[in-house]
Amino acid sequence: MRESINKFRRRARPRIRKALKSYLILFGAVAIFLLGTFTIWVSTFRIPTLDSFEERRIVESTKIYDKTGEIILYDVNQDIKRTITPLESISRHAKNATIAIEDRE
Repeated sequence: MRESINKFRRRARPRIRKALKSYLILFGAVAIFLLGTFTIWVSTFRIPTLDSFEERRIVESTKIYDKTGEIILYDVNQDIKRTITPLESISRHAKNATIAIEDRE
């Protein structure tokens, strides 16, 4: 009985290796196909030109002041609260903190 089991195992090993090799080849082919499809998909993305950055318009909130021009009566923003601030008016500490946070990633 023991001989028949050993004989069966010897015959089964080449079949298992052949099946394993077939599965690995199939897996490799599928992986190459998916990688190629992904590469083609990524290559269809439109990359912006440098001119498009110059033409870009940033939406700001609309501020309505009183007659003195100092007190804001309304800030019509449509869920956008953005105001252009000159770089010189931002403190050095705020600039350094922003750079530190960006560099941490």
